[in-house]
Formats: sequence, structure tokens, C-alpha cells
Amino acid sequence: MNYFIKIFSLVGLIIFPQVVGGKNLLCKPQTTRICDIKSCNDTVPSITISVDFESKKYKRCFNKECNLNNSVVTEAGEMIIVNIIGGTFIKINKLDNSFVDVATLLNIVFLNFGFCENSE
Repeated sequence: MNYFIKIFSLVGLIIFPQVVGGKNLLCKPQTTRICDIKSCNDTVPSITISVDFESKKYKRCFNKECNLNNSVVTEAGEMIIVNIIGGTFIKINKLDNSFVDVATLLNIVFLNFGFCENSE
């Protein structure tokens, strides 16, 4: 039975584009929404996000200025969740490398959607 599980896992790694194998991910939003209590508005994405799984660091760059934060990395099914203290997290889908990034500032929520890639 264990051999079946190992073979199935290997087949899954070949079929699905797994980004988690690398130490670092670069995530680039394709869509950004900014929401407050009254409405949400689409805007042009202007950030990049880097996740270093080895050092558990999360880096968010906006207009060439970057913030580096410690993070807590967990997995739930096919999702990798990277939490940063203060109301920010990114969820990465291991099946297709898509992500949603949620950040808050006061009562404003920034939602970013896109794809991640390995960046060694």
C-alpha cells in the first residue's frame, strides 16, 4: 500500500507544476483590488512578493521599496499559507501556482491575485 502512495505522489509531481520544491518563490499579481467599508476598486498591480521558505521570510516590494518580515508557513491540503503578523497573508495553490495575497492598512484591504514561480 505504501508503494502505491509513493507512486501516486511521484505522478502528481510530474503532472502538476509544483513551485514548493524551490527555496524561494516570486509572486507577481495580475489583479489588485482595494476595498474599504463602502466599495472595492480594481487598480494596476504595483507590488511583487518574495517568499523564502528556508529562512521563513516574506518580502513585499512596492515602488522599489521593500519590507522584509518573518513569517509562519503552514500547509492545508493543496494550499501553502504564509502568515505575517499584522494582518497580511498569502495563500499559494500547489496545483497551479496561483495565489491570493491579503494585506490590510487601517480599515482598507488590499487583495492581490496572480501566479508564483521559483526564483533561486
